[in-house]
Amino acid sequence: MLGGLDVDDKVLDRRKDVISELRSLPVGLDETLGKMMIRGVAFHHAGLTVEERDIIVDAYDKGIINVIVATCNLSAGINLLARRVILQGTRMGRDLIGPAMLRQTRGRAGRKKER
Repeated sequence: MLGGLDVDDKVLDRRKDVISELRSLPVGLDETLGKMMIRGVAFHHAGLTVEERDIIVDAYDKGIINVIVATCNLSAGINLLARRVILQGTRMGRDLIGPAMLRQTRGRAGRKKER
């Protein structure tokens, strides 16, 4: 049990492996990201390196991470299968997001990027 949540030992071990992989990168591991990842949550933003983003997306694809929180800019470009997309607000910076961008962001959740 982890923080009141039932977590399979195999999943917990896989999360620890991902955390170790992130820790081994030249930039190291952000303390907050490490604390979140052990619980199955990660963030995805422009401040992460390409390697960090790839590790996080791969962990999500494999079911190691259950939730990814992303900025509006990056969420439009994430190609991950998701049951649910939650959008907070309708702005990207100072600009309102138009209907096309909202559809694009929501639609990405159902399409798997070909690799």
